[in-house]
Amino acid sequence: MAYLDGKDTIGSQGGVAGNDVLHDIVLAQGINGTDNNFGELEPALLSGFVFLDFNNDGFINMTDQAIANVTVTLTGTDDLGNPVNQSTLTDINGAYFFDDLRPGNYTIHETQPAGYNDGIDTIGTQGGTTTNDTFSNIVLSSGTHGINNNFAELQPQGQPLHNGQTATIGFWHNKNGQALIKSLNTGANSTLLGNWLSTNFPNIYGPTTGVNNMTGKTNTQVAAYFLTLFNMKGQKLQAQVLATAFAVYSTDTDLAGSTVAQNYGFQTSTSGTGAATYNIGSNGAAFGVANNSVLTVMNILVKTDFYAFNGLLWDTNHNGTISSLEDALRNMGNTVFDGINNTGDIT
Repeated sequence: MAYLDGKDTIGSQGGVAGNDVLHDIVLAQGINGTDNNFGELEPALLSGFVFLDFNNDGFINMTDQAIANVTVTLTGTDDLGNPVNQSTLTDINGAYFFDDLRPGNYTIHETQPAGYNDGIDTIGTQGGTTTNDTFSNIVLSSGTHGINNNFAELQPQGQPLHNGQTATIGFWHNKNGQALIKSLNTGANSTLLGNWLSTNFPNIYGPTTGVNNMTGKTNTQVAAYFLTLFNMKGQKLQAQVLATAFAVYSTDTDLAGSTVAQNYGFQTSTSGTGAATYNIGSNGAAFGVANNSVLTVMNILVKTDFYAFNGLLWDTNHNGTISSLEDALRNMGNTVFDGINNTGDIT
């Protein structure tokens, strides 16, 4: 461990104490100088997370998401009277750290990230005072590790889902839907859509999902993958879910890289369909919420990913098979996604 300078104390024989030096010590015969002490301090630490709090409870749950690149600033005065002013950015896990801190009185402030609404901010283990986007009156002693100084954010909710925001699975299967997928971002060879699916919904489309893995897939490959889902016999739950994800991506101009979806009848914006709200009706059990909950479309997708395992939707037992109870949940999920895709249909 790297220690910080503490107080150095001259011993019983007298002299002068400087930083890490005791000098001008004059010894007479028989003097035993004791307690010439060098004090060191364990560094203190403050850390926490910035995250998208889907259920607005102020706690990090499995379905919540990290928010990277948020500016967090530490200010205050240390035990030596020195002013402290440091800033950092949250990492890909939404985490931030201020380490090697001296004892003192500190304040942590979050710069509100663009595109989010304020959530519940929770002071960490070291204690202090909470106000909007700020933790103050944080008193640190040597070696204190203050963790979970967390800033929660909320996804801005748009208007209820309406025509022009989604499309049925038939659209994404036909030549227009296929052409739209292949035109997103820089065109047919872009991998941004595939990586977005893999990153945001790892249990459905991530590296552990076998043939469903969209990591590094081009728009052409993603479009072809949808055709295989559409052509499956029986319930087309997987196609319904992916169709909703396509709508979220293509209507968000920041994600899609343009307003190209407007050419096919979609309404586009910087928040897109993901911010639109939808009442899930009597299907709350499928998403771990009460019946008739109103959720954003993006939140519904995230919760669906939470209940997936290795690409299998609503495999809540994580055993690769679907029980009768899980099948009932899948039916609920299919009802919701079919409803989303029809309610907001461009036609």
